[in-house]
Amino acid sequence: MKQLVLMRHAKSSWSDPDEADLDRPLNDRGKAASERMGKWLRKREFSPDIVLVSPAKRTRDTWKRVARKLGSEVKAKTEQDIYSASPKALLKLIKDQPDSAGSILLVGHQPTLSSLTRKLSGGKVKSSNKAAFSVFPTAACAVLEFDTESWAEVEFDSGSFVKFRKPKDFD
Repeated sequence: MKQLVLMRHAKSSWSDPDEADLDRPLNDRGKAASERMGKWLRKREFSPDIVLVSPAKRTRDTWKRVARKLGSEVKAKTEQDIYSASPKALLKLIKDQPDSAGSILLVGHQPTLSSLTRKLSGGKVKSSNKAAFSVFPTAACAVLEFDTESWAEVEFDSGSFVKFRKPKDFD
């Protein structure tokens, strides 16, 4: 069994309108939301073997705050393709991960994450989780499982949608 958590970066700051998109940091709300989601993942006893993040500062900062709450010392791998990837490109990235990893956390961007979640799970979720397929709010997490021993066998429609949570669920 393989577990994949797809997480959108937390809220970023727009205080400097001239700042490059890749360089935007988290705002205060984003910092708090990252920590809230890290606590939720810790409560679920999630411990990623691999963490993949886009090169955007907000994704790297999101992982740093989540990692602190998880107590994780896993170093994130920055993957250039996550920033503007299609679901197909992210699927390839997932399939290329070593089978020794039982769990992966991928911190990325919208609209790709909602599309990837929908495609991996075949669109099968409870109506209360439909936001995972469309809006995918900042700092939200979708948890999927795959009944396989090899990441290379992961395909669209092969995952089971387990859970979707967003920071507002804990207000």
